[in-house]
Amino acid sequence: MHLTQDITICQAAPDDRATIDSLLSTYFLDGEDLDTGDFLLARVDDKIVGTVAFVRDNIEELHSVAVHPSFRKKGIGALLVSSALDLSLSSAVYARTTATSFFRKSGFIEVILPSREELWDDCAYCEYLENCSQHVMVWRRE
Repeated sequence: MHLTQDITICQAAPDDRATIDSLLSTYFLDGEDLDTGDFLLARVDDKIVGTVAFVRDNIEELHSVAVHPSFRKKGIGALLVSSALDLSLSSAVYARTTATSFFRKSGFIEVILPSREELWDDCAYCEYLENCSQHVMVWRRE
C-alpha cells in the first residue's frame, strides 16, 4: 500500500533535530555523531515521517534510515534512499546495516572487501567487531 498524500523530501533544518533523534530512537539508532545538515527528511502534511543521513567523509555513506512505524511499508524508506543516492558524487556509496534485504531492493550488494574496519575507524577499534551483526553493503553507479 502506498500513500495517497504527497511525500516531500527535504534537507533537515536545525530545529528538526529533536524529531530526528526521536525517530532514530524508535529503532535504537544513534545519530549523535551526525550533523543535522547530513539528514534528509520525508514529510507528509508537514509531519516528519522518515529520515536518512547521507555522510561524505573518507567515503560516501548512507546512515540511520528510519521511518515512523505508522508509515512503514509505504515506499518512504526507498524514496529516502533514492534521494540520498541522487546526492552522491562518487562511484560507490556504502552502508553498514542489519537490514540487508531493504538495501538490496535499492541496488546495494553485500561485500566482504573492503571490510568494516577498513572503511570505518569506529569499527576498527570496536570491542564487538568479532560478533558484529552489521553487514557492509555498497551501491555502485552504473
